[in-house]
Amino acid sequence: YFKNKNNPRFIIEFGPDLGILTDYISKQFKPEKYFLIEPNRKLHHSLSKIKNTEVYEEYNQIKDLRDNSVDLIIMVHVFDHILNPKELLFSLQKKLKKTGSIFLVTHNTNSFLRYLLDKNWPPFCMYHPQLYNERSMLKLLEICNLNNIEIVKTKNYFKLSSYINAFFSIFKINVNFNFGPVIKMKVGNIASIGEK
Repeated sequence: YFKNKNNPRFIIEFGPDLGILTDYISKQFKPEKYFLIEPNRKLHHSLSKIKNTEVYEEYNQIKDLRDNSVDLIIMVHVFDHILNPKELLFSLQKKLKKTGSIFLVTHNTNSFLRYLLDKNWPPFCMYHPQLYNERSMLKLLEICNLNNIEIVKTKNYFKLSSYINAFFSIFKINVNFNFGPVIKMKVGNIASIGEK
């Protein structure tokens, strides 16, 4: 998904959590600097062990990072939580180099799962002040002067039991099964990629 022609040297990732994607990206691209924004301070020690990372609690701590200096910005299930998405995107777009990319993964309000679960769809909660679909993400990225925009449905990897649990939740039956093989399926997320 990452559209940089060369390996990104400077990366910002919001909400790396346990650092699974961070570790993969670090090994894949070997960036010179990998800035991580993670509000959960309990995760900072383990994240700081990933090569060339600098871990911060909030974006304001690196807001003064030089404009036109970042190759890649990553947000996986973070952007739905942002109160002022347009303002943040404009700010981040300035940080990107001319060939830099932004990569966002969000829930998709047009997904089959959203219509299947209706008002019981888990993303409908107070922690998601904004929700998106392909059309709204395209419009937002265009407004924020991003180019070569691509929006694709992503695949999730869950145990069979997770899908069964979700099925029962449609009927308001709470079960917590934990079994079966991991199954790859498009369940309702989109990746949005834009270049400066």
